[in-house]
Amino acid sequence: MEPGNIGVSLRHMYKRELLRKSNGHYVKSNSEELWTFLLVFTFAFMVGFVIWGANGVEFYLQNWKELEFLGFSFPAVIYIIFKLSLILRWVLYWIIVTTALFFFMSSNQKDILKGESGKFLFSAFIIVESITIFIYIFQRAIYPPLVHYWSKNDAAKFWNIKPDFKKEGYYSCKRNIFRKRNKFSYVGQLNSNLEPNGFGKWTSQWALGECLSGFWENGKPIGPFKSREYRTGYSFANVRIGYASITDADINKNTFNFLPDLVYGVSGVECSVSGKFFSDLPRTNMILEHTDDLQEAIDKIIHFSDIQDLSEDVPIEPIATNLSVICTSDGFDVKGYVPIAEEYISKVNISRLQNNPNESFSETKTIHDFSYFAMIFPTHVSDTFRIDGWVKKASVAEAFVFIPGFNSTLVSSMKLVGQFISLGTLSSSFKPFIYVWPGGSLLGFGKAVQFAEHETTKAMLIKFIKELGLKGFEKIHLVCHSMGARVALNALDDFDTVFETFNQKLKRPRSACTLNSLQHVLPTLASFTLLNPEAELVKFCKFQYEQLRKFTKLITLYGSGNDIALISAEYILWIKELGAHPYRLVHQDPVTVTVEHIREDIESLTSDTHHIPLDMDVINCSDLDMNVHVARHAYFNLNKYVVDDIIDLMTTGKRAHDRDHRLLNIESNVYGFLSAPSYVVSA
Repeated sequence: MEPGNIGVSLRHMYKRELLRKSNGHYVKSNSEELWTFLLVFTFAFMVGFVIWGANGVEFYLQNWKELEFLGFSFPAVIYIIFKLSLILRWVLYWIIVTTALFFFMSSNQKDILKGESGKFLFSAFIIVESITIFIYIFQRAIYPPLVHYWSKNDAAKFWNIKPDFKKEGYYSCKRNIFRKRNKFSYVGQLNSNLEPNGFGKWTSQWALGECLSGFWENGKPIGPFKSREYRTGYSFANVRIGYASITDADINKNTFNFLPDLVYGVSGVECSVSGKFFSDLPRTNMILEHTDDLQEAIDKIIHFSDIQDLSEDVPIEPIATNLSVICTSDGFDVKGYVPIAEEYISKVNISRLQNNPNESFSETKTIHDFSYFAMIFPTHVSDTFRIDGWVKKASVAEAFVFIPGFNSTLVSSMKLVGQFISLGTLSSSFKPFIYVWPGGSLLGFGKAVQFAEHETTKAMLIKFIKELGLKGFEKIHLVCHSMGARVALNALDDFDTVFETFNQKLKRPRSACTLNSLQHVLPTLASFTLLNPEAELVKFCKFQYEQLRKFTKLITLYGSGNDIALISAEYILWIKELGAHPYRLVHQDPVTVTVEHIREDIESLTSDTHHIPLDMDVINCSDLDMNVHVARHAYFNLNKYVVDDIIDLMTTGKRAHDRDHRLLNIESNVYGFLSAPSYVVSA
C-alpha cells in the first residue's frame, strides 16, 4: 500500500486519539472533590486576607455597598475554579503553589498590611492560569480540527509517512518534530484506491495509539469493531443498531410530529467497555439514514462475530452454499426462503443466475407431480437465486426491539442501547432495533403521554412488527423503558394480528414443510421486558397482563421503589406507576385467576386470593447502587448485573427462578440481585 493511501486512515485514527485526549474520561466523585474544594477555598481566603490586609474586615464594612456584587459573585467564582481544577489539574497545581507563596509572605507583617506583594502575586497567578487554560482549550478544541484540516490534502506528506520495506503493511510516521518516528500498521482488505475497506486490523505503536480490529470503509473505521489503547488497555467497541422512526425530528431532537410512514436506518455506536470510560463516548456514526426499505437496513446490521477473522496469509473468500428444496404432501420448504402467499406452497419456480448467462437455468416443480422429493442445487459464489413467490429469509431468527421513553431522541436512544449491547454478550443471532416515536421534550410530559397512546404510534408499531415478521424473523423480544412501556401496552389489542398466540402455536402442524405465509408473518413474542415502566399499575394488573399472557410467558419487570422520575409522574398523573411498586404486581380481580396462570411454587405462598401474584418475574432494583444515577430511572445499560440478566433471559428464555446464580427470590414473584452495596469493602 502506498503511503498516500494509508495516510487517509492515519488521519482518521489520529483524530480519534485527539478526541479521547481532549475530552478525557469520567472521574469518580469521591474525597478527591472535597480536598480540591478545600484547597480552592483556602486559596481564595488567603488572597482576600493578603490583598485587604489586617484591616480588611473594617474596609469591607465601610464599603459594603460597593463590594456587594463581589459578595454575590464570590461563591460562583469559587465554584468555577473548583470545576476547572477537577478538569484541568494544572489549575489546581498553580493554586497550591500560589497558596504556599502567600503563606510564606505572611511571615512579613509589613507586606500583609500594604498588600503590594500580594497583589503582584495574585496578578501573576491570574496570568499563569489564563495561559494554562488557553493551552488546554487550544490542545483539545482548536488543535484537533486544525490537524484534521491540514492533513486533508496530503496526509502522507503532512506526517512524513514512510513504508517499512522489511515487513509488508507496516509504516512509520513523524507525529512530532521533537520526537522519534512512530510505527503503525494495517493488515486487511482494501478497496480499488488501496484504502482500508472491509475487515482489517490496525495497530498504532505509541502511547495513546489504538489496536483496532473490525470493519472499515474507504479508509475509515465505521464498525462493528473492537479496539483498545496501545499502552493503557482502555477498551471500546462499536456496534450497529437499526431503527424504525415515525417522527420528523432531527436525530438529535424530538418533536410531537409524525412522519407519513415508517423510515428505517442503521447507526454505529461506539462505547467504552473496559478501563476508563471516555466522556465523549458513546458516540454515533450513521451508516444508513432514512430509507423505506427495511431489508436494506437489516443487511447493514452486522455483528463483530459475523466478520470472518483475517490473517496475513489467508485471504477472505465468500463461501458458497447449496440451495435445498424439500417437499412432502403438505407442501414445499425451500431452505432460507419464505413464501409471500399460501398459493406458492404447492409450486416452486427456481432460477439460478450466474455471471455467464448461458449457464443459468429455470426449473418448475409442482406438488401434484409427486408425493415426496428432495432436491439440492449446487451453487458457486457468483450464483444468485430467484424463486417466484418466495423471498429470502432473514439470516437470523430473532429481533430485539427497544422502545425508548419520554424525552428520548434517536441519538440518545442509540447511545443507551449501544452501551447495553457493548457491555453484554448479545448473540449474533439477534438484530437490534429501536422504535422511535414522538416522545417530546422535557417540558411536554403530559403531551408525551397522549402521543404514547396515539393511534398513529400504535399503528406504526404494529406495522413495524408485521414487517419484521414478513422478513422472516421468528422471534421478537420487546424491551420497553419508561414511557415506552405505555406505547407497547397500548398496542396489546392488536398483538394478535402480528404475534402468534399459544393456541395458534399448539394448532400449527409440526412439519417444517407446512410453514405458510400466515405463520411466517406471525412471529413469536419471545420475551416482554419492562424497564422502570411508566404505565398505570392497576390497569396493567387488571387487564393488560391477561392480554400479554396470551403471547408470552416470559414477562419481566425491573423496577425500583425509589425511582424519582416515576414518583414525580405519580403526582403529575395521579396514578400508581407500574415500575415504582415492585411488590404490588398481583391479581386485582380474583375471579379471572386460573390455575394455568400461576406457578405452583407461587400459589403455595399465599392463601389470600386477593393477593395472588401475577405469573411474571419482578426484579427489585431499589438497592442497586453500582452505576445508578441519583434519579434511579435509567441504569439498565451500565449496571452489569442488569445488563447480564436481561441478555440472559432473552438468549436462554429462563425465568428468574432458573437464574438463581444471579437472583434471589425475596417474596412470591419478586427477586433481588445477589450483590453487596458499593461502599462495603474487605478490611
